[in-house]
Amino acid sequence: DKIDFSKLDIVLLGGGSDREQMLVCEKLKEIQKWTAVGVKAAEMIYNESGMGDVKKNYVRRFLESKGYKLDIDTVDALIEATVRDMQQEAFEAVALPGAADEGEEEKED
Repeated sequence: DKIDFSKLDIVLLGGGSDREQMLVCEKLKEIQKWTAVGVKAAEMIYNESGMGDVKKNYVRRFLESKGYKLDIDTVDALIEATVRDMQQEAFEAVALPGAADEGEEEKED
C-alpha cells in the first residue's frame, strides 16, 4: 500500500482510520530502519571529515533505491534523528557499560 505523505500530519495527530494509522507507523519504522542502514553505510564509505553533504546525498539515493522518494528536508530530519540515536547509543555504551546487555535481556523475556 502506498501512503500519501501529504496526509501524514493528520494521521499522526490521530486522524484517519486505525488501518491508515497502522500503515503509516509501519512505513515510518521501515523508513527509519533503512535510513539507519544508509547512514551507517555512508559513515563507513565516507569517513573523512567535511563530507556531510556527500553522506546526505548517499542516504537520499539509498532511500530512493528502496522506493522512498522523500524531499530533502524529510531526509535531513531522518538523518539527524538517526545520528542522534547512534550518538546516544554510543554514549550509553561508554557511560553505562553493561546497560545495553541488560536491555537485551529484557527483550528476550
